[in-house]
Amino acid sequence: MEEIWKDIIGYENYYKVSNLGNVRSLDRLVNKPNKTSYIRKGKLCNQSKSNLGYMTVGFTVNNVKTNKYVHRLVAEAFILNTDNKPQVNH
Repeated sequence: MEEIWKDIIGYENYYKVSNLGNVRSLDRLVNKPNKTSYIRKGKLCNQSKSNLGYMTVGFTVNNVKTNKYVHRLVAEAFILNTDNKPQVNH
């Protein structure tokens, strides 16, 4: 199966998710508090298992940290939700 990457909603210039459940960061310019900046190379993000048994991934954008469930990121990116339903049954 070919791996297809799509932007993560709300993190379009920072992270992508694949149809195989991988998450990666993108190359980006990071500004440090002392007015200097550097290029942060993109890489595959580490995933960990939540207490509920779901894989999660942590994001940091503008020094704000957020954790997301990987299965929800995949569903939002690859499954059409024409009926605007709040969740995916599996």
